[in-house]
Amino acid sequence: IGIYKDGYCDVWPIDYLHVTDFITSRGLLFPYALGDPYVFERELKTARVYSDLMKSNNAERAKNGLPAYDLSSELARKDPKLWGEQTVLDYELTQIHWYWGKTPEPKTHHILDRKEIAREMMNIAIKYDNTAEYNWTKAMRHTDKQGSAPGRRQLITAALGGKLPGRIEPHPHSMVVSWSNPDPDIARLVSYGDPKTVKANLYNFKPQPQDISMRLWRIVKGEYLLTVGRDIDDDGEIDSTQGLLRNEKLTLDRFSTIDLTIPSNENVAIHLTLTKSINKPSSLPDIAIHPTKDIQQIDQKLIVSIHNIGNGVAENISVEVLDKNNQVIAQEVISHMEAPEDLIPKVKQMEFELKDNAWHKLVIDRKGLIEEVYEGNNVVFNSSN
Repeated sequence: IGIYKDGYCDVWPIDYLHVTDFITSRGLLFPYALGDPYVFERELKTARVYSDLMKSNNAERAKNGLPAYDLSSELARKDPKLWGEQTVLDYELTQIHWYWGKTPEPKTHHILDRKEIAREMMNIAIKYDNTAEYNWTKAMRHTDKQGSAPGRRQLITAALGGKLPGRIEPHPHSMVVSWSNPDPDIARLVSYGDPKTVKANLYNFKPQPQDISMRLWRIVKGEYLLTVGRDIDDDGEIDSTQGLLRNEKLTLDRFSTIDLTIPSNENVAIHLTLTKSINKPSSLPDIAIHPTKDIQQIDQKLIVSIHNIGNGVAENISVEVLDKNNQVIAQEVISHMEAPEDLIPKVKQMEFELKDNAWHKLVIDRKGLIEEVYEGNNVVFNSSN
């Protein structure tokens, strides 16, 4: 809506504290629009301009014999302009580095007392009224009203694990999992989460089984044992081998998903445990394409934009156009793409000559030869056929 133009906040007058509210809200799109190059590059732009601001600010301070600005200083908020600009920069860098897997590991998520959180949920339900519903769901305030609706923190903690990014203090997204099925008739309780283990319970109140996908946000790359089974006494554990619904080995990484089918009216426990870690490079590219913004067809010409939003260099990137029979009808190779570690977007444009709009999809690195931060942003389908 134009709050930020060329990376800067252009709505004035506004105090520097509330500038950060826009940034906090914007940062939430990182997991909601996972792998979207335009969401990522918007943060790059703001990080770059506020980085330049702080370099200029600190150069001026150095001329006056002052040390570089320190956000943690007790005197920091006495200069609201510097405090606001440094806070925005820290937010932006936190989001970018979180996507690259470079932020500190969140604290272990552990709900020790299941009965206590159940009591909290009952109290929330009693206190919930039309005013709270309005503030929470229909007009959520991202300034002073944020968090005032009862239950927001508890529900996020229970259903996702961890917490949302703070309004003032920058910290990475810390959720353990997220869920593809928003049906409120599937109750969710994430009781434990760290880089090697996830424990959760799901209860499906619908009279028929429901499918749901669980995305993993914290885990390290490795081989995992997934066990799913009935938890009749609600202690978070699968009751016995007779209650076992699923038991299999999976190779998973951060951002991986697991598809689950939850039976009707049963308390189902889900356990995921690392059995063998797999080494992973410290820097990875992430070759991305947006499903609508990065592809344009003019007559017989297909114009395509390809992004690298990872923190590693990518080489020999295959970009293929396929027909409905999955036959390659056009192909190009990008020899080299730098990483945007300098906070400048890295984009390559290419053109394909095609006949009669015959293409069905465009795929980057179809054979999976390039290890990436996220693999889910490599395919675009032709929406017109």
